Amino acid sequence: MLEIGLKLWSSNLSFIPVAQRLYDQGLYRYIELYSVPGTFSDHIGPWKRLPMPFVIHAPHSGHGVNLSRAECAAANTKLIAEARRFADELESEWIILHPGVAGNIDETVRQIKTIADSRLLIENKPYFSVYDHAVCNGYSPRDIRHVMDETGLGFCLDFSHALSAANALKVDHREWLAQFAQMNPRMFHLSDGDNDGVDDKHLSLGQGSYDLPEIVAFLPGSAKVTLETEKDEGLQRFQADVRALDAARGAA
Repeated sequence: MLEIGLKLWSSNLSFIPVAQRLYDQGLYRYIELYSVPGTFSDHIGPWKRLPMPFVIHAPHSGHGVNLSRAECAAANTKLIAEARRFADELESEWIILHPGVAGNIDETVRQIKTIADSRLLIENKPYFSVYDHAVCNGYSPRDIRHVMDETGLGFCLDFSHALSAANALKVDHREWLAQFAQMNPRMFHLSDGDNDGVDDKHLSLGQGSYDLPEIVAFLPGSAKVTLETEKDEGLQRFQADVRALDAARGAA
């Protein structure tokens, strides 16, 4: 049985009441919480009072973390330390990291080794950054395998990132996904997007042109899959995404 995750940010305290209700109804199994820098002290209390399991997503380049650049190492250490505090307090099994942007994948490896946390998972990236269209590190199975082999990290497969990278490189996306799927992902990220596009859009399921049955066929039956889709205050879109995922699995 799939374990469905709700993606929220640590600053999203207003979502907590409806998130609690939907969890009690059995709609999802865990929260993947993005660690917004500077929110731990004032925000950990409300999250800690919730009864569900958590996965933590460390800050990415949008909040100043870039593991592939040596000049960012000091800031990376500080910001990832806060994510690890969230993980400690919420007893998270995993902490998801992005490999970096416009840098060197070997620098990513070096910095991950200095963090030395067995909960870390490395996530594959699109070819182009959504912020400035710089080339991301970790867009290819080769880069992700290199990080895994050198650090012992597990892997989080983001389907939209993989499809975007395959389109940018003009390679067959089914074969590209198959290469990632063979790397024993511990977790998955799912959203919709432009089946022929190079940009990661995080659309709600059914709002893009991805072949969702084809994608979800790559999910193991017991997969932990976070829906990284658009959210509204009442989480109505998230509820529709869960229904769309069920429909896609039925059609796979």
